[in-house]
Amino acid sequence: MSAMTLPIRARLLIAAITVLGAVAMAWEANRVAGLGSGSIAGLAVVGMTLLVCDRYPLLLYGRNYSEAVSFGDGLLAVAIALLTSPVVVLLFAGTQLVAQVWRRRNIVKSAFNTAQFTLSAMSAVIVADAIGRQPGRSTSLLWLAITASVATFVFVNGVLVGALLNAITGQPFAVMWREGLGARLLVIGVGTTTGTLSGIAAASNLWALAVVPIAFLLLRNVLAGHFAAQRDRDRVLGLLDAAREIHSAMGDGQVPSTVEAVASRLLRGDARVVPHRASGMSAAIGDHDSWLVVDGRDPGEPFDPADVQLLHTIAAVAAGALTNAELYSEVHQQRRDVETILANLAEGVCAFDADARPTFWNAVAEEMLGLTYDTFDSDNPNVETLLAPVRRCLQSGSTLAASMTLLDREGKPLPVTFTCAPTRENEVVTGVVLAFRDDTERLDFEAQLAHHAFHDQLTGLANRRLFIDRLDQALRRAERRDGLTAVLFADIDRFKLINDSLGHQAGDRLLSEIAERLKRVVRDGDTVARFGGDEFTLLLEDVGDALEVHEIAERIAKQMEVSIEIAPQRTIVASLSVGVAVARPGATGDDLLHDADLAMYEAKAEGLGRWKQYAGGSSRSLAQLELEEDLRLAIANDQIEVYFQPMVDARYGAAVDAEALVRWKHPRRGMISPADFIPVAEDTGLVLPLGRLVLQEACHQCKLWETEHGVRIGVSVNLSPRQFQDGDLVEEVRRALEGADLPAERLCLEITETLAMRETEWTIHTLQRLKDIGVRVAIDDFGTGHSSLNYLKRFPIDVVKIDGSFVNDITTSLVDNAIITAVVTLAQTLGITTVAECVEDAEQLGELRDLGCELIQGYLFARPMPAAELSEWLAAEARTRALRIPRPRRADAPLHASTG
Repeated sequence: MSAMTLPIRARLLIAAITVLGAVAMAWEANRVAGLGSGSIAGLAVVGMTLLVCDRYPLLLYGRNYSEAVSFGDGLLAVAIALLTSPVVVLLFAGTQLVAQVWRRRNIVKSAFNTAQFTLSAMSAVIVADAIGRQPGRSTSLLWLAITASVATFVFVNGVLVGALLNAITGQPFAVMWREGLGARLLVIGVGTTTGTLSGIAAASNLWALAVVPIAFLLLRNVLAGHFAAQRDRDRVLGLLDAAREIHSAMGDGQVPSTVEAVASRLLRGDARVVPHRASGMSAAIGDHDSWLVVDGRDPGEPFDPADVQLLHTIAAVAAGALTNAELYSEVHQQRRDVETILANLAEGVCAFDADARPTFWNAVAEEMLGLTYDTFDSDNPNVETLLAPVRRCLQSGSTLAASMTLLDREGKPLPVTFTCAPTRENEVVTGVVLAFRDDTERLDFEAQLAHHAFHDQLTGLANRRLFIDRLDQALRRAERRDGLTAVLFADIDRFKLINDSLGHQAGDRLLSEIAERLKRVVRDGDTVARFGGDEFTLLLEDVGDALEVHEIAERIAKQMEVSIEIAPQRTIVASLSVGVAVARPGATGDDLLHDADLAMYEAKAEGLGRWKQYAGGSSRSLAQLELEEDLRLAIANDQIEVYFQPMVDARYGAAVDAEALVRWKHPRRGMISPADFIPVAEDTGLVLPLGRLVLQEACHQCKLWETEHGVRIGVSVNLSPRQFQDGDLVEEVRRALEGADLPAERLCLEITETLAMRETEWTIHTLQRLKDIGVRVAIDDFGTGHSSLNYLKRFPIDVVKIDGSFVNDITTSLVDNAIITAVVTLAQTLGITTVAECVEDAEQLGELRDLGCELIQGYLFARPMPAAELSEWLAAEARTRALRIPRPRRADAPLHASTG
């Protein structure tokens, strides 16, 4: 112990006792007289024995403590019997000092222990002298003197040690005295008895001194064996308790700290678990990359092989506990994960044993059914329903999956799908896990999907698919019984005009209202369907005769006489063209629909709002169908050809641009006018692949003129309404330019004035997207829609093409001349290029040139011609004139500049 590490109270106590011990030694040293031969022999024997016992003390062990005993009290009895008081005190002081030096104790501890023994021995001899003992003589008072002096020695020694420990630890005297009291009394008792008998024998006969070392050596060995056996027993019991403590700490994650506490207690040192081997006695803790290290034990109690074995045993227990703790933590985490999963599943999960008794029930199952395995009894109607698949699964040993209907906690039917799977142990079925899911939402969703699959979302009517299915069924039923089956095919007159002019919302409102009116004219059991777009079909079963069908057609016409509100403060009177077809013997559903469709076209040809019954064919409708099919084949088989008509500079006659014009040369019918096949292409959607073909060919040909003939002009391509409304238009143009490697400014896209005026904001947005990729934009047929000139400054356009109807009379009509003048003047102000179409004579050219029109297009210069012919024409023109391309309108052009 270091003085600097002790509390101030302990340091003061040590200093006081050391000073008193030194004073006592000095006092007794002054009292020493001459020694006889008997005293010298007793001094030598007792001194050597005491020195050996101090150097090699007997170790007392308990469950929670250890103590070193030197038999000082027993040898004190011999010394009291033979030696004078000063000699006894100096003997104990001297032997204790030599033993401390021999054991290499630090100076503070050595000084205290020497002073402690000196004062204890001095107190003992004072008591013995007071009783009247006579050293070297066996008298009746010797027994009493020895007993009293030994008791005094033990008491004073205990008080001094207790006082120091109290000053250091703060423990009460009573606690310190009680700990190990039994073992201490045993050692004091046998040691004092041995010493008393030896001392009295030596007082009677000095030769008895020879027995003293032997007696104490035998006593030490006997007691050492006794305490070693007790220590081994305590180690075993302590190890069992330690194992219980360590394993009980697994659930709390406190295994390392518990191991440290147990090892410190059992090995009476400072134990710690460290990640690497350290100084001190150590043992590896299994494969856990940690070591159990113990040090700090009193040097008087060195570690022996049993301690080493105990340390390794504790480390082995710790290794097993740590492994078990990891497994315990993993199992508990898995259990928590399973419980969390089961608690959060959307499925009810329950488990049954081999006797179909419930063993588990999750919260979802309880919530769905209001039933748990605690309340699982036959009174609940769900019990037998659940047990049926469980028993089948137990019998078959295979997984079952099916649907069933349970009752929810409110007693309402609950459709569920379930999976029933067996659990096995050593290939023996030990139970069943049943999982079931509420199918209400899925069935409702499937019903909605089925409804959407067979019904029109806007009107709620049957769709084409459902109508055809019911038509086929009706025709099969008609074969087995009397009665006619009829189909009415209705088409809304001028629907495209209404939809384009008033918007899609108005069109949808019109469709919904007509659907409601059609449902009112048919009987229960008849079918009304929206066949597609603005077409409706009606299926009439078991009608008596054709007159009954005609009456229904008349009622449809009557329903249409009432005006329909299609927008706030906007009403129209709509009409339907209706075709009627009555099933012929052996007719299929397709036949009946085809007949009704042809009859509808015949009705529409006779005027609006009419109906007509099919009477054997319609050449006009068949011709249109044939034209559509031929056009489809022409597009697929490269029968479409692109012609080009040049646009020339009004002043110099140089070719600047060329307009791409589609032509179709039918293999049997010859050249077909675009006025005949373009409307068919627009109505059928074929205009999209047709327009894509023209756009790609125009870009390719424009690049070819430059690379093969050195002629660098632009090309203009017309966009149909269907193309302009296509959401993929901008990407389509971009792909065509990239495919031909043509700069964007060489391409000009033309839209008609009528198309531009439909939805101006949407038109401006689309045109701006086209302008963003660099192409030029033109308004074609300008003036035919009688739109305001104000639109020119709103639209992001580069070119205005003045319709030929104004050019034809420019030299004779002041009105037409004024219109062209206004358009040209405004276009010049806005930086827009003007093109005059259909220029056929020099007078028109001269007038347009005087008005400032920049480009001219018409038969005066060139008719539309195939690409090869235009190549030759351009080559000839290039030899005499420099060709140029109109520059795109500048990004900073005054789109909103005033015309005044």
